[in-house]
Amino acid sequence: MDSTVTMAWEILDRMERAVAKVRERLLRATAVLNQAGLPYAVVGGHAVASWVATIDEGAVRNTRDVDLLIRRGDLPAVTAALEQAGFVRAEVLDVTMFLDGPGAKPSESIHLLFAGEKVRPDHPLASPDLATIDDPAGFRVIALEALLYMKLLSGRDKDRTHVRDLIGVGLIDEWHLDLRKPKGGKVIGETGLAGEDGACPLLHHRQGVASMHSRHPASFRAQVSTLRRQFLQNGDLPFTNLLTEEVLAQALAALSGWLDRIFSPLVTLWVFLGQVLSADHSCRAAVARLLAHRRARGQGPCSARTGAYCQARKRLPESFFADVACSVGRALDDQAERRWLWQGRRVYLFDGTTVTMPDTRENQTAYPQVYNQKPGLGFPIARLGALISLSCGAVVNLGFCRYAGKGQGEVSLLRRLWDVLRPGDVLLADRLTANWATLVLLSQRGVEVVSRLNKAHRKADFRRGRRLGAEDHVVRWDKPTSIRSLDRQAYQALPASITVREARVRVLQPGFRTRSIVVVTTLLDPQQATKEDLATLYRARWHVEVDLRSIKSAMQMRELRCKTPALVRKEVWAHILAYNLIRTVMAQAAARHEILPRSISFTGAMQTLEAFQPLLEFAATDDAAGRLQLCHDLLAAIATHRIGDRPDRYEPRVKKRRRNHYGWLTEPRAEMKRKMAKGVTKN
Repeated sequence: MDSTVTMAWEILDRMERAVAKVRERLLRATAVLNQAGLPYAVVGGHAVASWVATIDEGAVRNTRDVDLLIRRGDLPAVTAALEQAGFVRAEVLDVTMFLDGPGAKPSESIHLLFAGEKVRPDHPLASPDLATIDDPAGFRVIALEALLYMKLLSGRDKDRTHVRDLIGVGLIDEWHLDLRKPKGGKVIGETGLAGEDGACPLLHHRQGVASMHSRHPASFRAQVSTLRRQFLQNGDLPFTNLLTEEVLAQALAALSGWLDRIFSPLVTLWVFLGQVLSADHSCRAAVARLLAHRRARGQGPCSARTGAYCQARKRLPESFFADVACSVGRALDDQAERRWLWQGRRVYLFDGTTVTMPDTRENQTAYPQVYNQKPGLGFPIARLGALISLSCGAVVNLGFCRYAGKGQGEVSLLRRLWDVLRPGDVLLADRLTANWATLVLLSQRGVEVVSRLNKAHRKADFRRGRRLGAEDHVVRWDKPTSIRSLDRQAYQALPASITVREARVRVLQPGFRTRSIVVVTTLLDPQQATKEDLATLYRARWHVEVDLRSIKSAMQMRELRCKTPALVRKEVWAHILAYNLIRTVMAQAAARHEILPRSISFTGAMQTLEAFQPLLEFAATDDAAGRLQLCHDLLAAIATHRIGDRPDRYEPRVKKRRRNHYGWLTEPRAEMKRKMAKGVTKN
């Protein structure tokens, strides 16, 4: 038994030494070429390993060959540089190689290939030009598309295995295997690779990563169709022009390039939406759903590992998710039926909330935990501010900031978002916005404000001003002596005063905490909006609290999962896009059944849509009439889930169900585990 174990360890040791030796040979050769400033590209198995490692290090396959691609004219300089590093030039079977020392074997060498020349006389095409990217290890690797064509045209079993490795981690899709020879005798990688028309450019670079600007048209349309079908964006239904191919193409245009691989931008977006809508928010479950989807479609399986999906999310910029989410929300709001509006005006709700995220160094740096928590005991926390349509509930804009600090409050967030407001719109917000500067700046934009008097700043005196009715008057607010959020020049440019309307509303409902409120507004005409109208409108402000609760509780966005700030923001935008798409389906149900969107339960709509997803995804019926009837059945089911008309409901703010009690974490987890291991504290 001992001798068997010893032999096994010896074999493993030999394997590690062999891999390390080949790696050292590669790094030594590329280091001298880098130092000499000579152009080259690592090709072959090591190039495949470098690309695969960007997605899944565990899927890397070791190789003993070191293949370098150079230009024929650089051969003398390359020879001098490699010989200086201890390599010996040799010609073996018409292959130029550099042995690793005088007594080395041909297998212990650097093999050279020449750009623009065939590897073998019987080879169908010449080697590609030096289109490279920089590997983190310090050498230059051939671009992915050129590497793929070299492997496909070689015809060797080893190269086919390398292609399967690239497919397995999601770097390429199956349609790459059906590409034709470039027309006009062009060299691969020189001016591009042929697509369907034989002339589409393929090699582009973005931040050191080879990418493909063009996309497979049929694949793109199929991905758009799948995404649209999931949220009833096709067929003879209202509001089907929100998530259009043009909207998605415009968002993709912001990307300087991308690879049409398994996790293309649209597939990544589709998987991300399924992840945030699912009860299980894990990446493993999201990739498993894609794997099942591909097999149900008769496509080849993708890897069940999550590395390719996580890398795809990292590659996509935050603007891609934000542009699509805001486009859908604003388009839905623009198409809202007139009977959904308040007195023919568009009203937008604003409020802030907070979300927490995993306790990582990056998240703590970007969004620190609250100041009174000890290090290691709290979680990073971010403040969000949302502008939401009162008519349909769609989020039209969203902002992020830290939880605390100068310029990190809700009013500061509002000022970053209010560019989407248009003259004639009404902003409905809480008392934080009822400050002099916000009212003036919004009035200059032609935006009306309905808010609540902030008693910390002003007191209402109904004996002053122009009386409009009982406890309803128009009064002038003078400019404060200083405004911290404005510089001196901006402060002096503002008027000396602003005219506002104040109206006190009495709350007579038993059980309500508030007995009276003072509504502050720039709607001065009592014929346009009576005091009762203002009271009813301000009461509708509670919708923003319910909307944020739907996003954070029903969609489980209260505690985010991503471990870097960039991915955290993308995760939030994915939630907002999913929320807006569900609101679109609710608007379709409301329009068809002639009810208000606000009367439909968001949770009920989300649950019903999730139940219908398999039928929508795989088009349970082939004829258009059957698909339309399926959509009508879905909308009818959603319309039945109505919110009870309970405007005067009140409940005690206490909990009945007792939870299991565990003590609080009062010191860093690692410190407590060390004490547990020593028996100092109980688990």
